[in-house]
Amino acid sequence: MVKNDEGVEYGLMTKEKLQEAIVDTLEIQTDMGREIVKVALECVKLFDDKQQDYGSTNISASGEIGIAVRIQDKASRMRHILLKGMRGETGVKNEPLEDTYQDVANYGMIGMLLNRKVWPDGLEMNEGLGMLEDWDVWLEREVLAAKKESRPRPCVRCGQEVVDPLDPDEEYCSYCTYLAEKPD
Repeated sequence: MVKNDEGVEYGLMTKEKLQEAIVDTLEIQTDMGREIVKVALECVKLFDDKQQDYGSTNISASGEIGIAVRIQDKASRMRHILLKGMRGETGVKNEPLEDTYQDVANYGMIGMLLNRKVWPDGLEMNEGLGMLEDWDVWLEREVLAAKKESRPRPCVRCGQEVVDPLDPDEEYCSYCTYLAEKPD
């Protein structure tokens, strides 16, 4: 048995026992509810590992708008990976789709913590650096820079010009991408 800071004794649990305890405590009734508890615990572990590596100030610097930008970036990666799969191409080498889903889930929970005002604000660092007084201006500048770096190239399907600053590896024009995504 182990005692926590309040002197309450508890036994060490396996991940499976912890999952069962959460399901029982929350009175989860469905199979998918039980599965989502398992997935959520995996996300919490990944979140904690990244907190140990990076801390909170990178999120504090940009707040909820930064979370929106990060989720948009992940959604773009997700789209790219899924479209490659639909075309029968191999996936992305360095980021499996499941990692992207975990990141989106964690960014969503971080956004909730920011919205509830429980995320550390990191003001002491931000005040010293004078960071992010006008996030919109910074973001617009970054998007314009990305557009300048993105080179037009022909669509591999129809030959039309492809320019996607959020996905410089995109091989299809917007119309061919639409056709690939459109249900039959």
